[in-house]
Amino acid sequence: MMTLEVVMTPGSRGKVARIDGVRWVGVVQPAFKLHPGLERDMADRFTPGDKVSLQVSLYPGEDEPGLSQVRGLGARILKVDRGRLFLVAEVEVPAARLQALARIPTVRYIELVYEPMALNDRARAHNGMAAIANDTFSAGIDASLDGNDEGSGFQVKYAHMDTGIYIAHPDFTTASITFEPGADSSDLDNGHGTHTSGSLVGNGSQSASVPEGAPPSGAAIGPNR
Repeated sequence: MMTLEVVMTPGSRGKVARIDGVRWVGVVQPAFKLHPGLERDMADRFTPGDKVSLQVSLYPGEDEPGLSQVRGLGARILKVDRGRLFLVAEVEVPAARLQALARIPTVRYIELVYEPMALNDRARAHNGMAAIANDTFSAGIDASLDGNDEGSGFQVKYAHMDTGIYIAHPDFTTASITFEPGADSSDLDNGHGTHTSGSLVGNGSQSASVPEGAPPSGAAIGPNR
């Protein structure tokens, strides 16, 4: 089932409701704006007087009016992201004002702010990187390679196609990285290529070596030739 949020006239509402496949047409309620489980999470973690950091999305074109209304609840604006189709703000507000925040007409969606966590140490087990680092990646393919991929002259080169690599990142000091002519070697506008490259050849220097890439001694990412 898919839900759409649309703007329509009262006259259009009846026509939309008669479309085959449309199950329900109704007015957006404040509860629809809350991330699933948000009220439960806040009740478990905070008292009504606690200040809570929330990520609040506003409807397109409602930037300043929306921020003004949010401030009117006693909220403090911590951060504003204007780089999307709609404004997203990180705000600090008393936990007891959650429902009042949801009733603001210009507010589109509300969720808790979660601290980002590095999970490469888990992801590398799922994508096979841990097996490569532990000399078991060739099991069932070529047993003669087991135990020969580290320190014995056996080398692996990865061909990597993504948004680029931020080559100056300290996690890549032990890796050999080359680029196809014209390839993006900065990755300043996205970061995904740098993230996935870290899963391949990052040395984990910025995180106590926990989210380490496949080969602890480094490897090569190069042109696909």
